[in-house]
Amino acid sequence: LVATMKAMSITPKIEYGMGGMDANNLNAHGIRSVGVAIGYSDPHALQEKVVAADLNKAGDLVANLILNYEE
Repeated sequence: LVATMKAMSITPKIEYGMGGMDANNLNAHGIRSVGVAIGYSDPHALQEKVVAADLNKAGDLVANLILNYEE
């Protein structure tokens, strides 16, 4: 994940968050996964927002992760 992000000129910011991401449930069932936040602000508030360019870059990240996947 970090290598793919760096190759895309994305600076990873690794933080511990107390969120309820799907990755938590998947990991609990033995499916290794990681949650990736996409740069939104004011999550779960009426003012929650995400910049469209950031959402597009997140899609590109997912595509690159799939294309470069190695077990």
